[in-house]
Amino acid sequence: DRSNTVGLTYVMGAATLGATWNSIEDGDQWGISAAYAADGMTISASTDEGSDWSVSGSMALGGGASVVGGVNYTEDAYVGVSFAF
Repeated sequence: DRSNTVGLTYVMGAATLGATWNSIEDGDQWGISAAYAADGMTISASTDEGSDWSVSGSMALGGGASVVGGVNYTEDAYVGVSFAF
């Protein structure tokens, strides 16, 4: 089957909203997302037609370090520290 995908993204300052749709009727035909990023903090959330959702975020600690975390629909969760040099 051929897949045709259409997406739309709208940015409002620090917030971003997104939506997608594809032509294959597979239980994941559409998806929506939202994100916010400001002052060293990010948070994002997404879901789709099959209820495959996820939420993640991070907060800058300084010196290239950030605390990160997230959870999803399969109850996978993580919290950690990320370093960027």
